[in-house]
Parts: sequence; C-alpha cells; structure tokens
Amino acid sequence: MASDSSDSPVISSSPLSWENLQFLVTMVRQKEKDLDSAYQEHEQRVKTSQEELRTLEAKHRYMYEQMQQTYKELEEKTRDIERREAELIKREQQLLKDSSDQKRQ
Repeated sequence: MASDSSDSPVISSSPLSWENLQFLVTMVRQKEKDLDSAYQEHEQRVKTSQEELRTLEAKHRYMYEQMQQTYKELEEKTRDIERREAELIKREQQLLKDSSDQKRQ
C-alpha cells in the first residue's frame, strides 16, 4: 500500500525536547495568569464604573427633586406676590375713591 506524503500528518524532523515542552507549558500558564489578572482588573473597573454611575444617578435624582421643589416654591411665591399686588391695587383704588368722595363732600 503506497501512500504519498499528502496523506500522512506533518511531523517535524526535530521533535520537541522535554525542556522545550516544559518551557511552552510554563509560557501558556503565564499567559493564563496574565489573562486572569487582566480580566480581574477589567471586572474591577466595571464595578467601579457601575458604582460611579449609580452615584451620579442618585445625585441627578436629588438635584432634579430639589429643582422641582424650588420651582414649586417659586410658583407659590409668585402667586403670593401677584395676590398681594392685586390687593394693593384694590386698596389704592379704594383709597382714591374714598379720597375723591371726601373732596366732593
């Protein structure tokens, strides 16, 4: 049975030595450690970013509520000022009327 070289697996003419295999295993393990470390750092950054986002959202909600409260207070004060102004105008008109009535007498 004749087989040509394309059917057989490619085998290096110089097989890896035991030392080379140990070196490669050490390199792969180091890469795994590096990747694990990088992943842990990434996860920590994600956690930190999420905490910062929650803090910013809470601050935003607080500031929005404060703004709404201030707006309501300003509306109330504006209505109060308008009411007082209307009362003063009414009083002024009444005083002018009373004054003109007294002059006629």
